[in-house]
Amino acid sequence: MRSLTVLVVDDQILVASEIESVLSSLGHRVVIAATREDALAGVGIADLAIVEIELHGACTTDICHALDAAGVPFAVCTGHSTRHREMGLGDRPVIAKPFLHSQIVETTGMLASRRETA
Repeated sequence: MRSLTVLVVDDQILVASEIESVLSSLGHRVVIAATREDALAGVGIADLAIVEIELHGACTTDICHALDAAGVPFAVCTGHSTRHREMGLGDRPVIAKPFLHSQIVETTGMLASRRETA
């Protein structure tokens, strides 16, 4: 898999840093966005994304729509088992918190494959 730029949207810095560590070990460049503004700014440079479904207590639906509009494949990351479905994101890959490193690797690989075939 070639090196990709991965946008990680999460307001929990420890979670974002853990995802960054896994992805960096695979050779990917990681851009962490802990605010809505940073996340929306990162859409234009991302090859794929991992998005927490709540950022500072607010839904990230607008960020997900922006990623869709830009053609950026993404997965949702959540500690809420059904929240992503309530947001209309039931068809997206889900990384459930707490996660295993292997989940990040597998999901990233799947998203990269989707990007290459799009």
